[in-house]
Amino acid sequence: MDSIATIAGWLLILWALAEVFIEVLFPRALSPPLGSLLCRVAQRIAAGLWRGGAGWQRKLTSLVGPLLVITQILSWGLLLWLGFALIAWPRMGDTIVASGQSETPTDFFSAMYVMGYGLTTLGVGDLVPKSSGMRILFIAEAAVGFSVLTLVMTYLMSVYGAIAERNRIALLIDTATGGSGDPYEYLRESLWLPHETKLRTEDELADALIAIYESHQFYPVLHYFRFPEPAYLLPRMLYFSLEVATVAEVIRATEGEASGRRFTASSRLWPASNQLLTEAASNFSRRRSDGPRWDVEIATLRDYLQRWQAVQQRQDVELESLVSQYQELRERWLAPLQTVARSQGAERMLVEQLARSARGEDSAEP
Repeated sequence: MDSIATIAGWLLILWALAEVFIEVLFPRALSPPLGSLLCRVAQRIAAGLWRGGAGWQRKLTSLVGPLLVITQILSWGLLLWLGFALIAWPRMGDTIVASGQSETPTDFFSAMYVMGYGLTTLGVGDLVPKSSGMRILFIAEAAVGFSVLTLVMTYLMSVYGAIAERNRIALLIDTATGGSGDPYEYLRESLWLPHETKLRTEDELADALIAIYESHQFYPVLHYFRFPEPAYLLPRMLYFSLEVATVAEVIRATEGEASGRRFTASSRLWPASNQLLTEAASNFSRRRSDGPRWDVEIATLRDYLQRWQAVQQRQDVELESLVSQYQELRERWLAPLQTVARSQGAERMLVEQLARSARGEDSAEP
């Protein structure tokens, strides 16, 4: 029995350290078993809250991300605590004894008590190690506890730093569209902007999307941070970026080799947007997307392309050919975007956004 408890303790410690190592120091290359399980549970909880439909249920989804992070950290600490306690339990009263004349307790909760103090680096004087092996174990436990605490702080700063950057880009998009999130609001305004100004904005957006993609691959928990304000929704950001990139790709194709630097940023925006969409969709694709496929009108696109033809004096380009190219490109991202929007409870908002775009309305988010 003593050997079984010791082996089980070491296995729990190794499991906890592996989870921390993969999640904090070596993310993206591997998926920690416990971390992946917690993410799947969080996804089901969030989806269940959104299906509930009540306002208070939807507001609770903003807590899923923070609670998931707390659960991860507590699970690491619990695994370590139980592991060290299982190692110490068979040695209570033998190589771990009371410091005074009192009798040494030998129950499991006493083992958890003494090892819990050691893991938190607080130390305790009423139960002390007597053998060299136990002294080394106590020192190693304190070192592990301090190291994990440091790594937890690094993890938290990385996660919340990535959230702050994602929110900054969301507000950049919100500002560029006058609070509506409508990509055609930005596209119509950009017709009259100097090319360098337009390129700087889209260049910054492309760089930001690449950074968001990297952070979401490193820390999948970021997918579950969903704020109640529509401006911060990842599907809204993706729709804006994909729509702008698609229109830019269609126009860039008409320029051919002569486009040069003028459309360099726009050409980077297309792969950056699709890369982030693929990452988000793969994270939520475990749950099959049910419901009707979006039927997106293109009236606003036609209006924008006609304005572009007038401003750029490109009446030689056939309008229907541009529309056909746009529809072909849009088919590549519409279904994955629908999956992400449904999984994050943002489908209704995006459908309303698409409907307003189809009618040519410029109203802000309701």
